[in-house]
Parts: sequence; structure tokens; C-alpha cells
Amino acid sequence: MKKIPFLLLAISYVVIFSVEVRAEKITTSTGFKYQMHQIFDSYNHVMISINLEKLDIADLHLEDMLEAINNAKELAPEKEHGRILDTFGKLQKVIAELRAAMKRGDRLTTKIYSMDMFNGCIYCHKKSNLDYLFKTTRRTTLFGEYMHKVSEHLDLARIEIENESEDERVKKHIKLMAYYLDLLKPTFPEEGPSGIILDKKDFSERIGKVRKGLDRYVTGEKLPDLESARTSLNALCVACHEPERIK
Repeated sequence: MKKIPFLLLAISYVVIFSVEVRAEKITTSTGFKYQMHQIFDSYNHVMISINLEKLDIADLHLEDMLEAINNAKELAPEKEHGRILDTFGKLQKVIAELRAAMKRGDRLTTKIYSMDMFNGCIYCHKKSNLDYLFKTTRRTTLFGEYMHKVSEHLDLARIEIENESEDERVKKHIKLMAYYLDLLKPTFPEEGPSGIILDKKDFSERIGKVRKGLDRYVTGEKLPDLESARTSLNALCVACHEPERIK
């Protein structure tokens, strides 16, 4: 009779251990995929920035790309660990060369290395039997994506300030906020999600007010009033989603 409790205990231990191992594998797999999407997201914005000749912004996205690569290395699947690390190593070298070319202002070399980076992504995807066109499900418009990026970097800037981080870390997110605000104008839709025709002039003026507050900080003045920026951004959201509320 005494053997039964021990047997139940042993079975319970095996079940719990199996669940923990499986959960760890799922977490690792999910984490790797997440970091790969972060790499892809950063890559997309690097290419957009280079095409717009915003090389300082491209460099910020390359920093994020390198951080995601380092995180992905630790989560790489065991069966492909060697190949993935080798590919990441090559990609990091290309990124280093690309950043050096951008720093020199060498446009031709910048274009060459940005294409090398693209070809590296294609090579990796083909090896993994994935679509090299990087098709993703677009849940929003380009304008909507940029709006969410502005909001995301506003939150990150606020967190950096609360954590008493160095000014450069805060400035990074302020610069990216300004960058995405500038991208809103050429992608402005004719109508908002509500179906109501939007007032482009009013929207542009609202963007200008937010930008003005950010520029003063980037040029060396005191910390921006992020709460004021958030209020202005909320007004932008309302102007797009529920324009009838501001009439």
C-alpha cells in the first residue's frame, strides 16, 4: 500500500517535468520567432530610412536590429543552431559595414550593403523554406502603422525618463517619434476608419504642434512635455477615428 503514494508521486513528477520542458520549448520557439519579426521590422524601417536619405534614423533602426539579432542567437533552435549563428554572424558584418558607409556619407556603398543585407534575408528564408518575399498580414494602413509607431516611441521615451536613463536613450525615441510624424503627411488617407472625409489641413497643423515640442528637446533644450505630446496625439487619434467629436 505504501508503494501507491510513491508511484503517484513519481507519475506526477514526470507529468510536471514534461509540461515544464514542453512549455520551455514553446516559449523558446515563440521567443525566437518574435525576435525574427523584430529583425524584419527593423530591417523594413532601415530600408525606408535609407530611401528617404534619413541615415541617422536608419542607424537607430540598425541598433535595434543588432539587439534583436543578439536576442535571437540565444533562442535559436538546436537543430539549426550552427547555421543560424553563421548567418547572423554574416549579417552582423554587413550591418557593421553599412553603418560605417552611412557614417562616411558614402551613398553608393550604403546602397550596396543595404542590398547585401536584403540578399542575406532571402538566403536565410530560402534555407528555411520560407517565403522570401516576406509577406505579412497587414492589419492596418501604412498611415495607421506610422501612427502606432509614434505612440509606441512616446511610451518608450516616457519609460526611459521614469527609469532616469541617459538623455541619449530618450532622444533616440524622440527622434523616431519625429521621424514617423513626418511620414504621416505623405501617407495621409482621404478618409478615416469611420468613413468620414478627413481635414488634411487641420491634421497637418496638429502634427506640426507635436513636432515643435519635440524639436526643442532634440536640439538640446529641456525634456519634452510628454503628457502634452500624448494629449496632442490623442487628439490626432480622435480627429482620424471620431472626427465628429471635435466639431
